[in-house]
Formats: sequence, C-alpha cells, structure tokens
Amino acid sequence: MPIVPGSRYTDSPTVQVRVRPRTRTVITPSPQQPQVVTFWWHQLSESDTLALLAAKNYGDPNAWWKIADANPEVLDWHLVPPGTLIRIPAAS
Repeated sequence: MPIVPGSRYTDSPTVQVRVRPRTRTVITPSPQQPQVVTFWWHQLSESDTLALLAAKNYGDPNAWWKIADANPEVLDWHLVPPGTLIRIPAAS
C-alpha cells in the first residue's frame, strides 16, 4: 500500500522488507530534529472534535493528527472534558 498523498509520512524514507512470501514497503524511522512550533491555546467545548478543529484551523478535517501530535499528554480524546486547554499548532 503506498503512502497516501498529503500524509505526514509522504516524504519519509522507505525500505523493502521481505515477509514470506511477499515484499512489503515500510517507513524507516528517522532521527527526530528539534522543532520550533508556534501554537495557541484552545479551550475545548462539548461540541469540539479533532476533525472539526482541524477543519476550522487547517481547512482539512483529516489534519486532526497535527492537533493530536501537539498534545501528547492526551491519551484518549474521547475522555477529555470540556474546558480543557489544548494546543493548536499554527498552520505551516
């Protein structure tokens, strides 16, 4: 399966791995580079979802992962109560 265009993995290096009886393409880990991320705080309301916030802030509901990545302390987005402050990264 190819990497979907627009994915955060689009430019990631890949290798071919033989898994009997087939060959599969896998993404290779790359060293993490220091990043400077500009973000703002958003207080969640009851109606907020990651997809809605991504659509509002990036014009793409499938970019929800940008918000999830900016908030690694959130393990289950279904359990985050309204009123919680989360980081919304600036669109790049």
